[in-house]
Amino acid sequence: MVLPFIFEYFDTSDEPRFPRAVLVTHVIYKGTQLGSIAGIATGLASAIRKRTFAPIFKHCTNGAIFGTVVIAPLMLFMKYRTYEDVKDCEFDRAYRLKYHETQNRCDKFSLVSSVAGAAIGATAYPPLGMAGGFCVGTALGVGLHVATSFTFTPDGQRVSLKEQWKQSRQKIG
Repeated sequence: MVLPFIFEYFDTSDEPRFPRAVLVTHVIYKGTQLGSIAGIATGLASAIRKRTFAPIFKHCTNGAIFGTVVIAPLMLFMKYRTYEDVKDCEFDRAYRLKYHETQNRCDKFSLVSSVAGAAIGATAYPPLGMAGGFCVGTALGVGLHVATSFTFTPDGQRVSLKEQWKQSRQKIG
């Protein structure tokens, strides 16, 4: 059980059975994603100056470690502070994550691209390239999700997934 969307395959009930596991894995992976994105941003200047991709891998890996070790616990702490009861916090957030299609789509894009990035990194920069490739793939997966988070209507107008979801909810209700 790695990411919250994976729980949907094991947890067929309406309510999440493992709310703490869902929340903690979500926060850890979001910390990794945030750190990877920040690492790409900081490593890009160095990569341009040195004319090689190696600094991006290094900065991205360091950013992911920082995001996972420092940012993720802070995010979890801040989320717990917004609720009086910890169990309510965990259940509420896990329930929302279970049914949040856009969030789960982002995690799926990120997971697939991180596995691909790890495979490419392992062949390009062995032995530590796998970690760098994983982190770069994670960030690129988030970027791909953001870049494709809209659709076009038949008349050619661009509509975000959020707006499309709102329109479908209005048709149902």
